[in-house]
Amino acid sequence: MTTSESVLYLYIQKGGVRLSVLSKTGREAVVAILGPGDFFGEGCLAGQPVRMGSATAIRGSTILAI
Repeated sequence: MTTSESVLYLYIQKGGVRLSVLSKTGREAVVAILGPGDFFGEGCLAGQPVRMGSATAIRGSTILAI
């Protein structure tokens, strides 16, 4: 799933998501593994204009974009 700037908040209905960031040297650091009932993208609610990491589905997932 690709997201646009209009998507503010993502809720995991089914499946799982890995949240990660890249270091300056290009190494990936896993920040969290999320599952059903979890959410992410809440930085936009606090006015954060730039997305700081990546979200990757780790199995078949259903994500609700708000």
